[in-house]
Amino acid sequence: MGAFLGFLLGVFLNLQGRGGAALVLLTTFIGWVVSLTLPLLILRGAGNVGSTLYSPSGRSTPRKKEYSLAESLAVRGRYDEAVNAYEAATREDPSDPTPYLRAARIQRDRLGDCDQAARWFKRALEQSEMHSGLVMLTRKELVELYEVQMAQPGRAAPLLARIAEESAGTPGGDWAASELRRIKQILERKSRGS
Repeated sequence: MGAFLGFLLGVFLNLQGRGGAALVLLTTFIGWVVSLTLPLLILRGAGNVGSTLYSPSGRSTPRKKEYSLAESLAVRGRYDEAVNAYEAATREDPSDPTPYLRAARIQRDRLGDCDQAARWFKRALEQSEMHSGLVMLTRKELVELYEVQMAQPGRAAPLLARIAEESAGTPGGDWAASELRRIKQILERKSRGS
């Protein structure tokens, strides 16, 4: 189309007496080049805009995931439904620890189902990607669940041993070693008493 328009322009200019056959060839060629490159330049610009909108450079703050459905259900006291919504969120992104931990806390604090809470905490530790501080916090919550709320300190012992070994020489490791010694004393007294 561009070559044709260029040709017509050249013929028009030739009829006006502003050039000869060379001008017709030149305008035909320019029309052809413009008709090929202009759409490519427009598409390239549109691609750059789209790329910026949908694939940011990474210099911006990452999008915070939201769990508004699950949160709203929990606020309204619909805890089983909230747990189901968090379960769906774990299927969407199994690496995100937030839905596991929130479901565990609802099971523990609102539904009083410590066994389910323990399963959720374990899933968070096994299936999601957590930084070391969150791993320690989750393990401590699980230990507290076993020791205090379930009154089964023996279930906390392997977890405490792992923390003490992996975090030896740190405050978390020292805490775990101390708790493990205390639990062993409790278990020894129970075994002597029976």
